[in-house]
Formats: sequence, structure tokens, C-alpha cells
Amino acid sequence: FLNGFIGSGAMSAGGRALNRALRNDDISLQELDNKITEITDLRKQQSLAKNKKSKDAIEVQISELETELKDYIKNSRKLGDNITKDQKTSLLNILKEKDDISKKIEGLKQELDAGNISKKEYGYGIRSLNNKNEKLSDNILEIKNQALEIAAEKQLETIQTAMKDYGMEDTGTAKAYTAEEIAAMDLPGVDSKKASGE
Repeated sequence: FLNGFIGSGAMSAGGRALNRALRNDDISLQELDNKITEITDLRKQQSLAKNKKSKDAIEVQISELETELKDYIKNSRKLGDNITKDQKTSLLNILKEKDDISKKIEGLKQELDAGNISKKEYGYGIRSLNNKNEKLSDNILEIKNQALEIAAEKQLETIQTAMKDYGMEDTGTAKAYTAEEIAAMDLPGVDSKKASGE
């Protein structure tokens, strides 16, 4: 769905898997799910609207959400440019582990439905798999945060180079901040949490 939504172009299978891995932490999945659900709900409202002005107003909301979703996905893809070969390998291995966990969860459900295991056994199994899945999501987030820091450093270097090119003096005010530092800032008229990407 997402590749068709923003245009996948001539992306390799490895590139698709890497992008999927970068979107496969719990926070990213929730963000994507919320946006898609909101767009779907608005499409339903739009189909039930009785007049053109209402339909047009809903279409504006849908367009804004679709743009936000596209930007979110494109920004996730750009993170892949800022990770090392080892991090890429780790992400792909994590994605494989998460896929395996999904298969095991489905297998446990089938075993429960067939009466081969008790609800208690099922619960223990699911809890264990969910805990492992959560740790894997944390590992993905850690790699994404490292990639964001590298991207911020690159932007800072670009800004400092541009300042030199235009004869501007860097008074030390150009500085890279971590997502946590940005989220903690009290910036007038700016949602610090949203600006940090948290």
C-alpha cells in the first residue's frame, strides 16, 4: 500500500526491506496506522456528505493528511542514507526476527483454536513474543535516532559551509540538537515535541 501511495519507483528489494524496517518500530507503526485510519474515516464521511461544500471541506482535510503521510514516509526513507552498513544489516536482521515473531504468534493462535494448547500456555507464549518484539522495536528506534543525529550533523555542516560561503561569521549559534533536546525546548509558537520528531 505505502509504496503505491508515494510511488516506489525502481527501488530494490533490499531498499524496500530497509525502508520497511525503518517504519517497523511500534511508534512508527502507530503513526502510520493512525493516519491511514483517519484518512479512511474521512473518506467515509465524505461519501455520506450531502452537499458539495461539505465534501470539498473534507477533501481538504484528506489532502493535508495524505501530504503528512507522504512526508512521514519520505523522511523515513531518507534515514536510510544516514546509517552504516552494519546498521542496515542489523535493521534487516531485526525485521526478519519481527516477521518470525508474527508467524509464531499466528501459529500460537492456530494451536489455541485447534485446542492443542491452553489459554494459559497461549498467554505465556504471546507475552514472551510481545516482549521480544518490543525489544526489537527499541533497537530499531535506537538506530533511527543515531541516523537522525548523523542527519542533523550533516545539516549543521551544510549550514556552516553556507555561512562561510556568504561571508557570515559563525558565532557558535549554529548547533546540532538531539531529538530529546529539541522536545525539551520552550519555543514560542512551535510544538517542540512535533519538531523533534518524537
